[in-house]
Amino acid sequence: MMFSIRNLVFRSARSTQRPGFIVKPKARRASKENPFLRERKELKEHAAKNADFWRKMALYVSIPALTVAGFNAWKLWNQHWAHQATLPPDTKRVEYSYQNIRAKNYFWGDGDKKDM
Repeated sequence: MMFSIRNLVFRSARSTQRPGFIVKPKARRASKENPFLRERKELKEHAAKNADFWRKMALYVSIPALTVAGFNAWKLWNQHWAHQATLPPDTKRVEYSYQNIRAKNYFWGDGDKKDM
């Protein structure tokens, strides 16, 4: 019985409206003392400060640090190869029994020669 009365009231209220006109419920006005909204506002402010901090860290700390580290690696690389150039060539290579073991030939030959 209750369902039919509620349905009847709802339909009668809708029948008085223009066709195609949708009634939207009014948004409740929240007071400024609402603890949920205050916490949400504080959270947004904290997130904005954190985002700004990490943006500054990326731009003003990380990029220069990576540039300095890259330059240092490049300098050490060049020093290493300059030192290697001064050393005598290492012509004697020790052959161990466990190196170059082949059970069968490669499809281009025995694998010892680079010429095809």
